[in-house]
Amino acid sequence: MDSRKMRRRKKMTTSPAAAAAVDLISELSDDVLLHILSFLPAASDVVRTTVLSRRWRHLWSAAPCLRFAVEPAPPPSTSSRRADTGSRLVAAVDSVLARRAIDGADVETLKISFVFSSSPNDGGGGGRSAFDGDWHDHADDIESEHVAAWLRFAERHVTGDFRLDVPTLPRQRRQAELPSSATFKSMRLWLAYAELTVPTAAAAAADRAFAALTDVRLSTVKVDDVNGRRLCDLFSSPACCPRLRRLTLEDIVGLTELRLRLDAARAATLETLKLLGLPDVKAVEVDAPGLRELAVTGVSLDEMAAPPMISAPRLRRLTFESDETCRGGGLMVLDGARMEIDILSHGFSGVADNRDLAWFLQHCAAADRLDVRLLVPLGEDLMNDIPEFPNITELRITAQVSIPTHTIGASIAKFVAKCSRIEYLSIDINKQGGDSHPGCKCEEPKDWKDMNLSLDHLRSIDIHHFRPSQDQMQLVSLLLANASSLQRMTIALHKRYVEAMEREDGKEVYLHIPCYGGHWTPCAWGSSSRQSKFRSATKYEWAPCNVNHEKGMKVLQSLI
Repeated sequence: MDSRKMRRRKKMTTSPAAAAAVDLISELSDDVLLHILSFLPAASDVVRTTVLSRRWRHLWSAAPCLRFAVEPAPPPSTSSRRADTGSRLVAAVDSVLARRAIDGADVETLKISFVFSSSPNDGGGGGRSAFDGDWHDHADDIESEHVAAWLRFAERHVTGDFRLDVPTLPRQRRQAELPSSATFKSMRLWLAYAELTVPTAAAAAADRAFAALTDVRLSTVKVDDVNGRRLCDLFSSPACCPRLRRLTLEDIVGLTELRLRLDAARAATLETLKLLGLPDVKAVEVDAPGLRELAVTGVSLDEMAAPPMISAPRLRRLTFESDETCRGGGLMVLDGARMEIDILSHGFSGVADNRDLAWFLQHCAAADRLDVRLLVPLGEDLMNDIPEFPNITELRITAQVSIPTHTIGASIAKFVAKCSRIEYLSIDINKQGGDSHPGCKCEEPKDWKDMNLSLDHLRSIDIHHFRPSQDQMQLVSLLLANASSLQRMTIALHKRYVEAMEREDGKEVYLHIPCYGGHWTPCAWGSSSRQSKFRSATKYEWAPCNVNHEKGMKVLQSLI
């Protein structure tokens, strides 16, 4: 080997002793090293850094972020190992926090989670709740005294984000006090249905207990009437939570009245409110001028003594899911200026209707784009429950017919009549209905095809999966007759309808729809019948007849 290469390799080779002597990272300041430690995902990883050098030996005890978690979930066959892992974690949390309390060092982030990231039986995709104590074998080791000690440490030493997740154990009753800290920025508590004690708003304000708090998620707790009122007073008071922006109340047992009244001082603060699974709530009153997002799930509005009162003029996103799956409404989302809703065209009052949904729709007047899934089951006409939509300019309707003998023309027409300022309309007919059964309500009123619709602003219409049944043809005629400013309409035929017609010899696919001052032109063709474009047309476009077009038609007729 060349002697010069030998010398170069010798220079590049460094002995272990020389490498240890050149420890550049340990020369960094404590602040920089602690910042590096803050990115480690678990407290156990922080402790392992003690083997790096003497310089790191005691550094972990001042780490700004401590995260303790039992995850992922071990398999079901290792019940004893799960219990042992959880028990060791309880002891580790107690030991580390006790040492930090003695040292007096604050913690920016403290996360303590005794909940597995997923159920061992569901592969992470469902099944039993991750908070179910039946397979958290260590849940018995977590006493009220442990929870109280962890909450007390957080109250005194956490300066940023605090999270505590405790698995549910039905056989054990726990007590807990809501931690009061002037330095908390975010707080997430999942307390396994512990009986929660809440400080009064006056006491919290005097101590500036929640002055820095911006984000709260309070889950799985029990409150009595007194502590329930205190909880609402706490989150409503500008003196207690002047910076609160996001509030989630989830699975709270015993909360019967939810009243959040934000005065002018807090008008623009609270932006997101989520009410998830509040089974005992009988009254809701929310006055939040700055609220942008509202989610309501698992709240039985029909069981309340009085209609909920929600004042949120700046609301931009609304998610509502009824507690009973058979009721109208289902899921509703108002995202930006777009709203998506499920509406029942027919049903039975008090069993399957749109009353809950109608109430929410009246509080979403800011939306200008609306996506509707119109469900057409059996029952009485429910469209009268739906309010007017004076601000909607873009309307998309997907009609789903559950009974083959239902027709959908009348239901769609009655809903379109609710939107007097639409400029664009899309109709997607998900399933074909046939001739309505005698006595069925889907064709009421009988004279629906002669309705006067206010569609002066309508410019464009797209209809998908169209089949030229009588009611669908009448619907198209009704739209053409009432949309005086219409510039275009497209009708895309249902693929199965086109295929069925082409299989019949000599049968051509015609649209026998009046033109109403316009003309229909095929604009798309299928691939199965190339010899005749007209027979295999799958889509037609309507356009108004202008002067040049009328002259051209006269010339063409004279030639013929």
